[in-house]
Amino acid sequence: MTTEFNERDDPLYSRPETFKEKFIRRNTENPFVIPTMGLCVYAMYQMIRAGLRGDPRVFQSSQRLRVGAQGLAVLLATGSFAIEYNAKMKLRAEEAAGLQQPKPSSPSS
Repeated sequence: MTTEFNERDDPLYSRPETFKEKFIRRNTENPFVIPTMGLCVYAMYQMIRAGLRGDPRVFQSSQRLRVGAQGLAVLLATGSFAIEYNAKMKLRAEEAAGLQQPKPSSPSS
């Protein structure tokens, strides 16, 4: 009998996630966070540069860019959670109605 062993499925043998593993997992869960975070960092950089130069027009537009990027990040994260929630509820409804196909059992030796 051959079975696949996944460390994440078994809490007894699990180990703490490394930073790289956590970054990859979270980025695959919600891929919109990284670009919007980068946009926020860029806007903050522009705000600092404009503040040091004393350019109020660029400073104000950078603030607007930052607020817009943060709003976009919140909107995309909320949408992603809503889609995931709807998929889970649909799966539960199918299981309750008996429409879910039974999973094939692995051949035993």
